Amino acid sequence: EDVVLQAKRDLPEKIFRSLYLAEAMEGEGQLITNENIFNIFENELDPGEQRYITGDIARLGADKTVWMVWDGWVVIEIVVIAQSGIDYVSQRINELMAKYKVPKYNVIVDEDGVGGGVVDFVKCKGFVNNSRPITKGNGVANFSNLKSQCYYLFAEKVNKRLVKIDCKDSL
Repeated sequence: EDVVLQAKRDLPEKIFRSLYLAEAMEGEGQLITNENIFNIFENELDPGEQRYITGDIARLGADKTVWMVWDGWVVIEIVVIAQSGIDYVSQRINELMAKYKVPKYNVIVDEDGVGGGVVDFVKCKGFVNNSRPITKGNGVANFSNLKSQCYYLFAEKVNKRLVKIDCKDSL
């Protein structure tokens, strides 16, 4: 008990509440507020007009392959695959495409590393993290790379409550 009381006296309130009361704390550079992270499961959104699939591919290490099926800005299914070869991952993505009637041009895979093999097998779009950001209008993009641009634009959508996760097992 003395340690907790001492910490309460010594630490800034936000840090004490985070460490000792297990309250979520927003970081200084956090792009999405904690409230909007929680809201992503409660937002009221209608499904979109098109479906998409996004994938982050892992292979045989500790990372997992994660696919998300989107109906507009609503995630309707999340698939997590542990330690699998690109042949199995490619087969699963083809099954998801058939199940949800998603055309190949609406499927994008993180092409860095082993994801490039999946792009080759499935013939879908590849996403290269450090590629140039997309420019519009005046041809100027104020981002260092495509990954940064996507993070900022996605955070903007989440903070405006325009994204929802609505699937059976959202964990």
